[in-house]
Amino acid sequence: MKYLLIILFTAFITHHSNAQITLEQSYADGQGLSIIKLENSGQKYLQYDLTNQIVKLYNLDHSIFKTISLPTLQPSTQLLSISYISENLFNSDNLIEILCFKKNWLPTTVTTSGEVKVINENGNVIFSGDSMVVVEQRSTTYYGYDDKCPFIYNTTNGTKMILYSYKSSDKEFKVYSLPGTLVASIKQINDINLQQLPFPNPTNNNITIAYQLPLNKQGKLIINDLSGKIILEYSIDNTFDNVIIETNSLASGNYFFSIYSDNQKLSTGKFVVTK
Repeated sequence: MKYLLIILFTAFITHHSNAQITLEQSYADGQGLSIIKLENSGQKYLQYDLTNQIVKLYNLDHSIFKTISLPTLQPSTQLLSISYISENLFNSDNLIEILCFKKNWLPTTVTTSGEVKVINENGNVIFSGDSMVVVEQRSTTYYGYDDKCPFIYNTTNGTKMILYSYKSSDKEFKVYSLPGTLVASIKQINDINLQQLPFPNPTNNNITIAYQLPLNKQGKLIINDLSGKIILEYSIDNTFDNVIIETNSLASGNYFFSIYSDNQKLSTGKFVVTK
């Protein structure tokens, strides 16, 4: 019996020592990839197609689960961001729901300060907030601090969502009651840091590159070609949180960009120019 146990233990160790890390599936570049867990449908692979403003969800066997087109939000010069994907948080019909928003550079404007929307997978708008933004996105440039906190909470009096209105005639925090309950499995999409992705990518005209600098600091945006040669260089500051670059003068190919402040590299990325 003892001899048999030794043989089985040896076989077990041999099997696991020979186990290999294997490639299971490849996904398109420039769209990110993460795993979320929906309340009813379970775990899914998530990709965000910035070029076409599409959310793509895949089953764990890599078959497509849902393809959801996102709405057009104001202002058009800003990157579209998504914060939550759920099935029951904003509605009770079991359709996929997405909270997405855009924000403007200048919160003092009346009609173009940004927009928050919640849509379902059919494109129906569940909620629309003009000149609003989720509180965690408020800029240190204008307020001296960044909330950097959740904006949806479970409370003893139900689930609450906190937004901030930029309208000069209605500048205040607003608390909304939600029909669902926030669960730990719901993915907060901001963790992916989508705003750091260049958009659109690939590009043939211009590209928007978002950045985030330390408070009261200036910086540089440097673009290099594949050989490492500096092609373009821009000075940036906290007045804005992105820069729009015309790419008409750039040849087709791959380019890399880096954000610096105080000679420290803060972030990097790449984009493709097509003609």
